[in-house]
Amino acid sequence: MNALAQANEARLNNALSKLYRYHDGIKTLKQNLDENATSFEVKTVPKYEYNRRKYNNMDWAEQEAYETKLKQTKTIYVAYYADGSHSDIPKMVYEYYTN
Repeated sequence: MNALAQANEARLNNALSKLYRYHDGIKTLKQNLDENATSFEVKTVPKYEYNRRKYNNMDWAEQEAYETKLKQTKTIYVAYYADGSHSDIPKMVYEYYTN
């Protein structure tokens, strides 16, 4: 195993073993996903949220730049739970559960 693969494996183990407080106690991310996650999804969402007050205080050129900025998107990875809730998870955790 090369150094990069070992580093990625260590990052994955670190992310999965991180402790979080959930409604039923303190658990690692891996324990919570194993017990409660029903599905995983990749979503594309806007990178920035529109702020009317900020937009109205800009001049025309700044508004054009702001509108261009608002068109940018980002990819998020989501875990859905049986009770209808969801949470964002890191990409490497998503790949661990879907592959």
